[in-house]
Amino acid sequence: MNKAKIKEGIHVIYKERIQMLVSYYNDAFHYLKAFDLDIEDVKDALQDTYIEAFTNIDKVRDESRLKFWFLKIAKRQGLKYINRNKRKVKAKAYKRRKYRVIKN
Repeated sequence: MNKAKIKEGIHVIYKERIQMLVSYYNDAFHYLKAFDLDIEDVKDALQDTYIEAFTNIDKVRDESRLKFWFLKIAKRQGLKYINRNKRKVKAKAYKRRKYRVIKN
């Protein structure tokens, strides 16, 4: 088998995997929204998820677990954004409690 055919086969495999990852966009978007992040943070986390997935796509061994692998990356990115925004979330919660009207 010559190198050109091997290279072409590998290219086809990566193209199929990338198309599958793109088809998981809605699943990952709703999964990250469940983390109670702002929409902008969800979009940023999703972008970081795709960057990491495209960078490491050659490490996927079992294509049947590609979606699980992708959502696992999304989970890590979502948790990263939660930790980054922890202060912001705490400040929002504090403001809500501070301005709550208390009736006697």
